[in-house]
Amino acid sequence: MYRIPCGVLALLLCLTGRISVHADPLVYEPGIDPGAGMNLVSWWNFGSNGPAVWENAVQDLYDHGFRHVSFVPLRFVDEATGHVIDEPHAQAPDLAHVAAGVAKADALGMTVTINPFVQPTDWSWRGLMNFSGVQKANFFADYTDYLQNVAVVAQQHGAVRMTIGSELRALTQDPSHNAEWAQVLGAVDQLYDGQLGYAANWDAYRGGNLTSTIWEDPRIDFLGVDAYFPLTTNAQADASGPHPDAAFIDTVQQHWATLLNSDDFLGGSVGILEFAQARKGGGGMPVVFTEHGLIPFNRSTVFPYSEDPGFQQPEDPAEQVNGYDAVLRATDGMASDDQLLEIHFWHWGMPGAADSFWYTHPEASDIGGGKFHESLSQPAGQFLAGYVPEPTAAASLAVLLGLLGLLRFRDRR
Repeated sequence: MYRIPCGVLALLLCLTGRISVHADPLVYEPGIDPGAGMNLVSWWNFGSNGPAVWENAVQDLYDHGFRHVSFVPLRFVDEATGHVIDEPHAQAPDLAHVAAGVAKADALGMTVTINPFVQPTDWSWRGLMNFSGVQKANFFADYTDYLQNVAVVAQQHGAVRMTIGSELRALTQDPSHNAEWAQVLGAVDQLYDGQLGYAANWDAYRGGNLTSTIWEDPRIDFLGVDAYFPLTTNAQADASGPHPDAAFIDTVQQHWATLLNSDDFLGGSVGILEFAQARKGGGGMPVVFTEHGLIPFNRSTVFPYSEDPGFQQPEDPAEQVNGYDAVLRATDGMASDDQLLEIHFWHWGMPGAADSFWYTHPEASDIGGGKFHESLSQPAGQFLAGYVPEPTAAASLAVLLGLLGLLRFRDRR
């Protein structure tokens, strides 16, 4: 990918007439605002059609204006044995199929993150998994192999960022695993020279053992947060109106400002950005919101991490859009000094991702037979697609950068 100093990029963008700096918080300014991307995840293995499914999903995302994408390879874990299941699985796409999507994104010039998941076979939350004895040895041996395979894909196809895990709260909070995490990091670092990070759950990113073992490791380059922080009260969510509800948006925006700058919610006065800047001996680390999502139901902003509003509350796509409006306003301009690099919204409406309350697509139609009407995601999909640059503008910028002779390189250090 092209790497340009932010000031140069801002100047070039202004010269093209596309934008002016901070002219509108709901107009994406590359190099100034956090990159707005979508997670691509599928809970289905499409067999021989798999590569085309992933390539087409990437093209669809690109055609809707997105230039940032996060791929989510998935493997299941047998908690009884600790083994990570690597043979073909109906709900875990082959890594080679995901790799076809990564290669497509790289060819299109998109900024690529790869965020590998492991999921217990009973579909319980991965953050509760923990192991000891033989099960622990099995898990870390298999997990290391899995991440090495992902690292090869990331290296071969130009991924800018890769995480070494997502929401593995129990496994990162337990100091008995510190040696294993160091080995995992070393194995991945040998194969991948892009930016390495970890995707911490919203309520655990400050964990003491996580900090000393992961964040302070010199091989870790960015601090990932799955940002499902509660943002409103029940009463505030219940009172929200059609988008744009200025008062509600301001309430959510102010809560984001607190979380980012002076978070008392998690028992301290240090917000996400200050916590990140204190890392590496005060040298600081950039932040990536590896996930942020809301669902089109009332009180989604109260429980962003939960499906429960979708079962207990009425449909409310406007609250979802108002919430997304607020996070874009709250983070406006934060990429210009490498505070918050990207926001990966959870998740795009690709095949195999239906019946998820977080399914998002501007032209979604109901697939039927499940718990969720996918068409409810249309307003959020249209709002986010309206925020990112138009394909023609992005293409014009790419031509301009090429004419200026900027060099193509990747360097995480």
